[in-house]
Amino acid sequence: MRIPSKLKHLLHTKQLWWRYYLKHKDQIRPVVVDNIIKILSCGLRTLGYATFACSNPHCSHTKIVCFSCKSRFCNTCGYKATQQWIAQQNNVLPQTEWQHITFTLPRELCLILHDNRHLLGDLSRLAAQVILKVAKKEGVTPGIFTALHTFGRDLKWNVHVHLSTTRGGLSMDQTTWQSVYFAKDIKHHKKNVNYLGRYIKRPPLALSRLEHYDGHRVIFNYLDHNTKTHRRFECAAEDFMTRLTQHMPEKGFRLIRYYGFLANRVRGKLLPKVYNLLDQPEKNAQPLHWPELLKASFGIDPLVCILCQSRLVLIKRTVGKSLQALRCYHYHLALMKPIPA
Repeated sequence: MRIPSKLKHLLHTKQLWWRYYLKHKDQIRPVVVDNIIKILSCGLRTLGYATFACSNPHCSHTKIVCFSCKSRFCNTCGYKATQQWIAQQNNVLPQTEWQHITFTLPRELCLILHDNRHLLGDLSRLAAQVILKVAKKEGVTPGIFTALHTFGRDLKWNVHVHLSTTRGGLSMDQTTWQSVYFAKDIKHHKKNVNYLGRYIKRPPLALSRLEHYDGHRVIFNYLDHNTKTHRRFECAAEDFMTRLTQHMPEKGFRLIRYYGFLANRVRGKLLPKVYNLLDQPEKNAQPLHWPELLKASFGIDPLVCILCQSRLVLIKRTVGKSLQALRCYHYHLALMKPIPA
């Protein structure tokens, strides 16, 4: 078992989640309950684990690595997913000029979307169509990826779409690369990818921003874009839970979408042509595994034996309980009660 994250600790402190759940369970969306159950079980053997042993036959050291919960709202798992996405996109997207455009909505429409979440799926497509329509008049097909956000810095409901597009694209006959200009350019896609990656896979509130929780009040800080200053936000614990959980997307909802020559249905055909026209080698996404992430973040190789510095090797995988099974232990997880084997 690893050290619990701040969010998990907050959910347990003064039984915050369980008290909130009992009071509002008739109004809480099922996907919220499932995500919280995942977060509460993250890092526990009940989710399953891998057993590693030292490759040195004279060393008896073994190591248990618990499986992650894979919830997008878990800060630990969200960080891993973020770094994997950033690495994959930086490895695949063509190296050319890019630009970032943010599409916002009036508050009145945002409120409508809050109670009609099925409409959220149309926003990224509508934003991309604006760019594709302009680009079509210039006779080109750009590469576009979007990220849908529903939150503001103070966790309020604020729906907007972040869109990144190439400042050029394939000609209609797909034989040349032509310029298209929409706004201020960014010389490399990595700036867009790294910027969006901080928000796409991770929860809307970085745990480093949490300052205080005493069972009744929560205090966190955020950057006010209007004043460019850091501000403190204080609210009741119950209000904090409502603000936080409203941003959990429905199961299967895709926050990131691709259009133009990056659209999934044409990417395999058009990306090689883009690489060729830009005189760049054809690239493939490279997976980023957890040992590499830990080594990059902390400078420690987790597969080195702490006793003799030999390599650790996987000897066993133990399957954990499914989400369906974990739902039966919601009470146990929320109140940190032992879960039957």
